[in-house]
Amino acid sequence: MTTAQAQPYVLIIEGLISPPIAYRPLRQRLLDRGAAGVDLAPVHIHDWMRAGMTDFGALHARVATAIRRAYEHAGARPILIVGHSGGGVLARLAMSDTPYRGRLADVAGMVGCLVTLGTPHDLHLTDARWRHPGVDLCRFLAEHQPGARYAPATTYLTVASDAVRPRPRAVRRRTRNPVKLARNWFFRAVVGTPDPAGSDGVVSAAIAHLEGARQVTFHDVVHGVLGGPWYGDTVAVDRWWPAAVDAWRGALNERLDHLAPDGPVG
Repeated sequence: MTTAQAQPYVLIIEGLISPPIAYRPLRQRLLDRGAAGVDLAPVHIHDWMRAGMTDFGALHARVATAIRRAYEHAGARPILIVGHSGGGVLARLAMSDTPYRGRLADVAGMVGCLVTLGTPHDLHLTDARWRHPGVDLCRFLAEHQPGARYAPATTYLTVASDAVRPRPRAVRRRTRNPVKLARNWFFRAVVGTPDPAGSDGVVSAAIAHLEGARQVTFHDVVHGVLGGPWYGDTVAVDRWWPAAVDAWRGALNERLDHLAPDGPVG
């Protein structure tokens, strides 16, 4: 099979308050579109809660192990990671070649392409009311793993949305749905006030892209996984998946060029 025909093995890394079971429909959609296989990282809601109260040590190790296992399942071929929301931050942490609080996984070489869906990469630049450990983690990554850190051997695709615009204050005051109010309060505390230029309902498009990455901004997609259409629904997957596969193949070609006897020296 040539690189142009190759299909990636995928690891999905889940976001905050979204259990692995919620990503099974996305897993099937990727398989239906030719993915060689799809693993779900064992990242659960209680893992995120513990990280938010203490640190990311346990999640760091768990995600690094999931990447190594997916790489083995792929036959030692670089994998494609799909990180939803905070899952994209966890992927970058595991890929880091700089220790974070004494911990190092350094698995970037196993990753052919990193796709992030609504990931708050620049969380440290927001007005998040709760300065939780995730804020410090994003600051660390911005300093030590900026932008498309491992390109072109590892390619990056950042997907965001500006579908949701802030409502006028008078309209917000009329909102009396306690569930909606609690949800809005929680996410504003965690990821900051939505940017006037638009967000996916949780993460502003302005903080969801990485410099040097291929960047896609939707205008009709929300954060998910409940409600929709979200990044993992068919209407969205059909738009970002071909770009992700193309980026992954580009990384493989780059690595092959560096291995060729007459190729560039790297």
